[in-house]
Amino acid sequence: MKSIVRIAGIVVAVSLVLASLASLVSITASGRASASEAPVDLGTAGTYAVLAASTVTNTGPSVITGDLGLSPGTSVTGFPPGTVSGTIHAADAAASQAQADLTTAYNAAASRTTTTDLTGIDLGGQTLTTGVYGFSSSAGLTGTLTLDAGGDPNAAFIFKMGSTITTASYSSVLLINGAQACNVFWQVGSSATLGTYSSFVGTVMALASVTATTGVTVHGGLFARTAAVTLDTNNVTSCAPSPPPTTTTTVEPTTTTTTTVEPTTTTTTTVAPTTTTTVAPTTTTTVPASSSLGLVKTKTSVGNPTAAGQSITYLLVATNTGNVTLTSVSITDVNAMLSGCTPSMPATLAPAATISCTATHTVTQGDVDAGSVSNTASASGAILRIATVGPASLSPSSVSVADVSVEADSNMVTVNIPASSSLGLVKTKTSVGNPTAAGDSITYLVVATNTGNATLTSVLITDVNATLSGCTPSMPGTLAPAATITCTATHTVTQGEVSTGSVSNTAMVSGIDPSMTTVGPVSSNPVTTNVGSSTTVPITTTRQSASFKSLPVTGRNIIVWVAAGLFLLASGSTLTLAYNRRKKQ
Repeated sequence: MKSIVRIAGIVVAVSLVLASLASLVSITASGRASASEAPVDLGTAGTYAVLAASTVTNTGPSVITGDLGLSPGTSVTGFPPGTVSGTIHAADAAASQAQADLTTAYNAAASRTTTTDLTGIDLGGQTLTTGVYGFSSSAGLTGTLTLDAGGDPNAAFIFKMGSTITTASYSSVLLINGAQACNVFWQVGSSATLGTYSSFVGTVMALASVTATTGVTVHGGLFARTAAVTLDTNNVTSCAPSPPPTTTTTVEPTTTTTTTVEPTTTTTTTVAPTTTTTVAPTTTTTVPASSSLGLVKTKTSVGNPTAAGQSITYLLVATNTGNVTLTSVSITDVNAMLSGCTPSMPATLAPAATISCTATHTVTQGDVDAGSVSNTASASGAILRIATVGPASLSPSSVSVADVSVEADSNMVTVNIPASSSLGLVKTKTSVGNPTAAGDSITYLVVATNTGNATLTSVLITDVNATLSGCTPSMPGTLAPAATITCTATHTVTQGEVSTGSVSNTAMVSGIDPSMTTVGPVSSNPVTTNVGSSTTVPITTTRQSASFKSLPVTGRNIIVWVAAGLFLLASGSTLTLAYNRRKKQ
């Protein structure tokens, strides 16, 4: 009997020791937890992946792992093609209670004391530890935000936005050192918008709406208190309760009874120690897909063009600068003709692969007038994204998501075109004969020509000594290179010009080039016309004394010629009569 009592005492003592150790472990663990920010209790909303107030609208094959709720609205559309692994609660008691619990959680998060103010700071590139982070207005995420739990799987991260949160395309949230997606909370003062192919973690609690654009993945929840949740080919996994991070295995005490031939029975009790196995948390590193294109344009033709119709050639090289293969890659240039593309387009480009093309631009008169040609090209392609479906604790599957376009513009290439602005003017007498008296007219043809390579405006011919008429085209006119304006000029002879015996005349032309610089005035060739004499008529004889030479036939000279003729005739007759008399004698 005394042995039995002694054994019972030993068992009680061992139990007390084990209880003390367990209490100490519990106290130590509690002390570590108190150093971290506590998570926000979501209540019944914790099983929901999507929860909205007005509507839930989906486009494409979205995959929702968890419940989907709507209250007080009733319109849930887009399922199918979207799928929900949990239950859809539309305007029922469960959805109403989830909305009530969401309001409580929203207010609880809003009431947390801000430990760090990040107003005006982009979350991209930041590494944050457990705490409450505040933004007085909006918040943005471009790139990767890293959340470091410091080895504490219960560490919470709470973000409070005064208005909106917006993530850029392909942005992501990375969890390290035991950080848990279900311990991340986003309390948004108005609306949340997640950019295309963002990889996001945590529970979004927006006062108004939540919009997840194409390809977004979320491990947490998308909750809208007063408005809609809009989805487009997304993967959203709820924060349903998960197994605790530690596993404890206890080996029950073993009792061994040994009986001997002696009359005394000895009982030996062996208590096996309690073994505790801690399973280290899994750290998942997400490498976001990066899809991008680069395009470089280089002038390859030698020298610069000088006139419309000439050509400029370029080399275009498009490069896949991302880390995923691009399909349907093409180069376009609205201001040039492409040729000799290698490989042919549309093409599939692995990362760092290229397409090269020759582009030819034909210079227009507008290019010449502008003095230069500025040109860019563009490239586009697409990726077929394979999204992971399901939480990390399950065997993931994959689903093909629609093609996503990727675009890029080339650098600007400017080619100068040297300007050459000039005018020519030719004046030609067109009237027949010369004027002989005051009041007679002389007519001319005046032709102005654009002899440069730029279009000239306000082209005007002037002639201070003649009247212009019949100008084609009308003046002031616009002349393209080599184009002309033709006018008739009429001059009325004055008495002074009759007295001087001639009229000398010059016209002028001027215009304005594309740089608004005046070209000219340019003078024409001078044209001189005799006045007051008739056409010269030479008179010659076969026998002519040295004292007689041909004289011009004028009114005064005719009298002289007649008198000379009569004198010669009379002289001849006298000589003839004298000769005849002498012969008779």
